[in-house]
Amino acid sequence: MAQALLAEALPSDAGYTVESAGLRGLDGQPAHALAIKVMAENKIDLSRHRARTVSPDLLRQADLILAMENAQKMWVESKMSTVVGRVHLLDRESNQDIRDPMGGTYGDFNNTFEVINDCLDHWIPVL
Repeated sequence: MAQALLAEALPSDAGYTVESAGLRGLDGQPAHALAIKVMAENKIDLSRHRARTVSPDLLRQADLILAMENAQKMWVESKMSTVVGRVHLLDRESNQDIRDPMGGTYGDFNNTFEVINDCLDHWIPVL
């Protein structure tokens, strides 16, 4: 959801590339049905999204890496010291983890959508 929301919020002619990758090996899996539903209700199509695992090449190419949780941020930095300084929490205001709604209810997915959206409001001016 974060990748799609950020890509939607950035100017399409500014040359940004926004990609998504996770720490778990779920390569090729579609987005969760509830994530697709919440995003569709907000006029963003997530139906074509496919999960992929983060890789050293992807990290090397990134100017900015946004993590949902402190543990993810620390894991990425521990695996590849050259990205230190480019990895930040998505919630840059309060430095709080954004809970993964997987296994949760529609309300959990909707709440995560709202939290991500609020966090991106703080990142867009920086970008």
